[in-house]
Amino acid sequence: MQVDPTSGAVLRVTGRVFFGWGRAEAAHERQAEQAREEEAEEMAPREKTPLLMLLVPALLLTGAIVIGLIPGAVPGIEVAVSHFRDQVSYIGWVLHGGAPHFARAATSHVEGFDYAYGAGATAGALAVAALSLFGGRLLALVPKAVMRPVLVGVNGLRALHSGHIGDYLAWLTLGLGAVGGLFTLALRG
Repeated sequence: MQVDPTSGAVLRVTGRVFFGWGRAEAAHERQAEQAREEEAEEMAPREKTPLLMLLVPALLLTGAIVIGLIPGAVPGIEVAVSHFRDQVSYIGWVLHGGAPHFARAATSHVEGFDYAYGAGATAGALAVAALSLFGGRLLALVPKAVMRPVLVGVNGLRALHSGHIGDYLAWLTLGLGAVGGLFTLALRG
């Protein structure tokens, strides 16, 4: 299973923007306050997200999930896409009214493992979003004795990342060398 941090970030933004979950960062609050002051003259601010802005993405997401669960829908879509990409046959069929002679399309087969993999990746993305939205509250519940070594390690890593491009190249080179060394050891054994 692979946790997709991008999906988690998109879900975090969705929760923060549309539902107001999580804590706002100070810089974002100042920017939002300035934007509100500038827009106050033009239009009245809305207190909640309009229903249509929530309904359309929900319908699209539901449709995508339902289509993926219909037996035979994914191979059917793959065949249709293959026919559409066969430009010579498609043009002859549409513009000249000839009988379509599409090349045979190879389709993928979706197995139970694929559904489990998708569900695991979705759960991982939701976990990343939940931790980034509500992680501060959860960290407050963890005893300080447990968090102290973790914070020392995190602060040490932050100190190593100066933001200078030369430092990033040095760390990239070190990482590539370490991975190459591990591959060498694995291949020797």
